[in-house]
Amino acid sequence: MGETRERDGEDRAREEIMEAAYGIADAHGIAAVTIRGVAQVCGVSVGTVYRHFPSKSDLTVAVIERFFARSFYRDFCRPEPGERFVDYAVRMRDAMRRVLDDYRARWLRGVSALPEAERVAAKAREGEQLEHVVRGLAHVFAADPAIDRASLPADVTARGVAELVLATVVGELRGGPRADTLFWALRRALYR
Repeated sequence: MGETRERDGEDRAREEIMEAAYGIADAHGIAAVTIRGVAQVCGVSVGTVYRHFPSKSDLTVAVIERFFARSFYRDFCRPEPGERFVDYAVRMRDAMRRVLDDYRARWLRGVSALPEAERVAAKAREGEQLEHVVRGLAHVFAADPAIDRASLPADVTARGVAELVLATVVGELRGGPRADTLFWALRRALYR
């Protein structure tokens, strides 16, 4: 019983630290998050923050993950009842665009000032988050009853289509060609 209370207290303390760091990043950009600043906002010692986040990189990555979880995954990662794969993919692209515009405008202020280790750690986590999106797209593709599977080549897989969609959307978000042509082609190829 005592261990459970202690663990609950540790979980609450970690959550308070995360919320303080999130608040700082939301107001001033991710580069403004410091261990000392978070400790001061929480009214705890620097050591307490380090007990929950062994390095500033760990804290920075956790805060960035929370931003995307709140801004993107909760709103997007559930298909609407009866939603077709391509409609879901368009909605995903639009959600990613809104979230990245907000992230770039508010959270990336001063990001060049972040130590290289923090930028590398955040970039590594980006791959994990993109894999989550691919799995979600593949799941929606596999579950879409309106797809005319009989007309698809045997080597077309849910994962392959999901990877193509995500690569195209990410390319668009990085300034490449718009994904609308791909969405048009998918509508023509998948649905009869």
